[in-house]
Amino acid sequence: MNSLDNTYSLTNSIELFIPSNIRGFDNTELQTKYVNDISEKFTRLFGGATLFETVGTWLNKKRKVIREKIIIIQSYADALNDDDINEVVSIAQHL
Repeated sequence: MNSLDNTYSLTNSIELFIPSNIRGFDNTELQTKYVNDISEKFTRLFGGATLFETVGTWLNKKRKVIREKIIIIQSYADALNDDDINEVVSIAQHL
């Protein structure tokens, strides 16, 4: 018997990327509110959440590269049902 015999794997990962550029302008205060609210919802839905701070880039309409802070909220689950997926999609649509 080894140390991993009594462990199990959570096979589904779900992530939501929360940008700092919200509604066309940099808004870290609103980002913080979203992160706090969504990480709590993920914890209630999936039993926990991990947050990663990183940087992302994208092109605006004028083809200028925009660099912004992003927080990724990630949860693992052994199963994802339609209700869970629909809840995450609903959360994302309100960003």
